Amino acid sequence: MLSCFSLFANARLLSQAQTANSVSQNDDVTDIQCLHGMRVISMAWIILGHTFLGLFSSGILDTTINITAYPANVLWQPIGNAYFAVETFFFMSGLLVAYHGSKYLERNEGKINVISFTLQRYLRLLPLMSFMMLLWIGLKPYLGSGPVWYTQQEDPGCDQYWWSNLLFIQNFYPVNLEDACNGWTCGADLYENFIWSKPYNRLPPYITGFILGWYLTKPNQSQPTKITHWLISILACLALAVVVLAFFPLRMGFTYSHVFHATYGSLARCIWGVALSGITWSCIYNNNGFINKFLSCKAFIPLSRLTYGVYLFHPLLIFVIVFNHQSPIPFNDVTIMLHFITFLVLSFVAAAILNLLIEIPIQNLKKFLRSGASPLSE
Repeated sequence: MLSCFSLFANARLLSQAQTANSVSQNDDVTDIQCLHGMRVISMAWIILGHTFLGLFSSGILDTTINITAYPANVLWQPIGNAYFAVETFFFMSGLLVAYHGSKYLERNEGKINVISFTLQRYLRLLPLMSFMMLLWIGLKPYLGSGPVWYTQQEDPGCDQYWWSNLLFIQNFYPVNLEDACNGWTCGADLYENFIWSKPYNRLPPYITGFILGWYLTKPNQSQPTKITHWLISILACLALAVVVLAFFPLRMGFTYSHVFHATYGSLARCIWGVALSGITWSCIYNNNGFINKFLSCKAFIPLSRLTYGVYLFHPLLIFVIVFNHQSPIPFNDVTIMLHFITFLVLSFVAAAILNLLIEIPIQNLKKFLRSGASPLSE
């Protein structure tokens, strides 16, 4: 049992860059490697968006600079549309639920214990969530000082509704986001709450991912040609770019009709999910493609295991650093990027520590209690 808490053994597990090969029509595997790159890049994108929001909403920026000029820069469009990174996590969640669920049903003659499945998932997410709630409520008030810091210490939502986070119902109760624990979400692949609180608003990418996951389990699929791979990849990348940059002309003075706004609001998430499906499908069936080689890079694999911890920890990190500033700071590209890199690196370092001390030991302990043998001996 003590070996479950071995720091060195757990570090080896975390740093392992070996997974099953990418899915092919002749394989029965448990891993789709390109998702590792998607997960890490999307997490970095989320931190970039929250870096901007944290600095912009804190009141510490030098307001003598014309902030309104920045949205007219095309390079800033990904910051304003960082919430699409959240849609990517929903897409991956739907894909993996359908793919692994179908494989599980095949192995168990179509039977599944829903209660056991839900309980295992809940126990997988709960330990780190509980620890972060403890940090947020118990330690955060003592982590800073200064003129801005003390304006942000009133947070009755955490004191009153902390239990809703531990039950993972914070997207439904409290009804008011302002009453939630600082408005941050902590639900692994239930990444939401920063923009819209209800999970059903994020169904389109989840459903498209679910359909792709189901499709990948179907046998005897015809092998597409290399031209088909390239065509689908190019169209998918163009679709992603259009979704992110669609409103850039507005910053340049162009006007859109109400029909366009309604159409974009209705279809943007669907298009995002379909485009991600195209890229994922192409990566799976074209292992030698450039996109697949990049997204399946082994360096992404250990980092992708940390994204849950990064997602939970980075709001606290941003809060503590931003609101500890003692004087106004200039608002420019360098300021944003320096803060972003700081938040990104420190979040992954903290997530690695939490993974080694909390997540992996508890997972090892659960395996030990089920089988009676240490998972580290396997």
